[in-house]
Amino acid sequence: MRIHSVHVAWIALGVSVCAWMGIGYALVHMYTLHRIHTTLVADQNKAASLREFASHAQALADSTIKDRARLDTITGYDASSIIRYIETAGADAHVSAKVGQVFSGNAAGSSVLHATNVVVEVEGAFGNVLTCIGLLSQLPVSSTMNAFSMERMPSAVGTKGSEWDATITISFFTSSVIPL
Repeated sequence: MRIHSVHVAWIALGVSVCAWMGIGYALVHMYTLHRIHTTLVADQNKAASLREFASHAQALADSTIKDRARLDTITGYDASSIIRYIETAGADAHVSAKVGQVFSGNAAGSSVLHATNVVVEVEGAFGNVLTCIGLLSQLPVSSTMNAFSMERMPSAVGTKGSEWDATITISFFTSSVIPL
């Protein structure tokens, strides 16, 4: 009987080892299935988020189409039209308005909007120079006046209706590239 009980013990040990191996395999298999399921759910959520983002972006693009077209008309000026506006403002104010210098401003990174600084020299009677400056500040081009100086011309001191000289630096923001 003793031999029989030894065989039974070995068989019981083998069965228990196999049972534990089965339980371990089942646990590993369940963990793998859980990980696969979690990955699939995350991928589905990401795809849904991307679809929602694309839908919102398309709706935003559709709702701002008129504003973007208006922005293109505001910033779509080239160098010749900007200079023409400056000269027209001078002629309307009955003064001499000349573009002295044009230099590149600091562009905003990789933006399609370019900044160009223009130095405008205006000469004429005091009231007319101020009128020209007012016209230049209201140009239909997207612009900002950066610097302004005005002085009486030295040769005209003491004469009636003396001449004044103004120098204005204006930054123009345009989507067209202005070669310098």
